[in-house]
Amino acid sequence: MLLAPKNECHKRKFICTTIRPTKLPFVELYDWEKCSKFIADFLEYEELIYPDEYPTQIPAPSNVLKWQSGDSFDFSICLCSLLLGAGYDAYVVIGTAPKFITTRDESLMECPFSLEINDKEDEDDPMDDPDEHLMKQDEKNQLEPIEDFQVYQPPDPKSTFDAEVVAKKKEAERIAHIKATVIDDDEPDFEKDDPLGRTRKHAWVFINKAKREISDPFFVEPSTGRKYSVEDAPYFSIEAIFNHKNYWINMDPSRGLDEINLDFDQDPSGEWEYVMISNEDKKGDEEEEGEEDEDDDDGEGGGGDDEVLDMPPAWSPKLNVDKEKFAELVKNGEKTVFYKKCKVEFFADCKQVDGLVKRITIYEDYKKLIVKEVRSQYKFRRDKLIL
Repeated sequence: MLLAPKNECHKRKFICTTIRPTKLPFVELYDWEKCSKFIADFLEYEELIYPDEYPTQIPAPSNVLKWQSGDSFDFSICLCSLLLGAGYDAYVVIGTAPKFITTRDESLMECPFSLEINDKEDEDDPMDDPDEHLMKQDEKNQLEPIEDFQVYQPPDPKSTFDAEVVAKKKEAERIAHIKATVIDDDEPDFEKDDPLGRTRKHAWVFINKAKREISDPFFVEPSTGRKYSVEDAPYFSIEAIFNHKNYWINMDPSRGLDEINLDFDQDPSGEWEYVMISNEDKKGDEEEEGEEDEDDDDGEGGGGDDEVLDMPPAWSPKLNVDKEKFAELVKNGEKTVFYKKCKVEFFADCKQVDGLVKRITIYEDYKKLIVKEVRSQYKFRRDKLIL
């Protein structure tokens, strides 16, 4: 279990105290969707050194935002801290996930941006069939024969050799065009089975419906900002769930997500075990101890001297993001993400000379070799150009 990992100063800290609920002075971060997207763009994702083991160190989320890089555990703790500060009932989930999640590989996922293309096809395009177009022009240019007399026009002499040369040239051009534009095998590259199987460790965020008018609970992948429902989540298993108040352990992590009851804070079946005793449990224990004291003939309290440890305060400083870095939104002012047949490049505002903030390149093939369309989005230009 990941209960007391070392921090960046090589000191062991209870992992629940690493979460520091903070409300940053940016209105954009008060919504879970914008907040998760900010974390996914602002931080640079790093894979675990040993994918099937827990990280040896978990630094303070304040330093993670300062360094602008971290693994899935750092991403989740930062996002959970901001969501708790914004009033959400958020938790960090520890479990296992497939390789494309732990490596943040979105190359086979649909692009979240609109990619609809309005193709305007001209019916009488002269480049579609040049010979047919010339024949139509000749028919239009021909003069109507005069009824009184007609002048005989002999046909133009044709060379069989020249016709063969032209035919061979057209065939070569047609074959070259097919090789350049037609995709013979439009399928993603074959990948072998993951040797680690279902043992890759990962962390993500769970948002419950207790606060902020959330209708149904759901998961959030902090590395990409994508939302997954509890029923259709791509994760394999859940080993533990924690926030700044308590730490809940799944007693049977071999079960899949469809078999787990996520009411871990009110679980009467024993599927979950908590570490810290809640206030309600304390009151119940005190009442039971009081009744036992009354029934005791000797008048001595049996359990009155037992001490219950409260949750230690958060040791991490409050989270802070510099205004200039927040305005950039991405580390070093630019970022590139690959999707299915698409590449998206992000640029910070006012960092490019021409005002470019986003460039979407759409490809016709999975290997992203044949460009179909390029869209550039701009801001703050004098000529008011946007797209």
